[in-house]
Amino acid sequence: MIDHALPMGRPEPGHAQDRRSNGQSDSTSWRPAAGDDDPIVPLINGRILARCIPRARLHVIAGGGHLFLLEQPAEIARLSATFLRGEPPRSRPA
Repeated sequence: MIDHALPMGRPEPGHAQDRRSNGQSDSTSWRPAAGDDDPIVPLINGRILARCIPRARLHVIAGGGHLFLLEQPAEIARLSATFLRGEPPRSRPA
């Protein structure tokens, strides 16, 4: 059993995900990503995930396989940085 899972509920005030604390919009609270060439977890799974989470916006990694985090680290770093800064996604949603 995993006893160190991510905390549930609203983030603490001042936390990077608490957009209200720094005056930024909370229009997109989750940005899941999925590779469009993943033979293990098909892209449809990412689309379903994004539809099930309110205000989520899926980012599709073009040419991304199952290990797109390792295959395209610069793209993932850019996506993560814009999310943590509270900026809107620059890419077209899936």
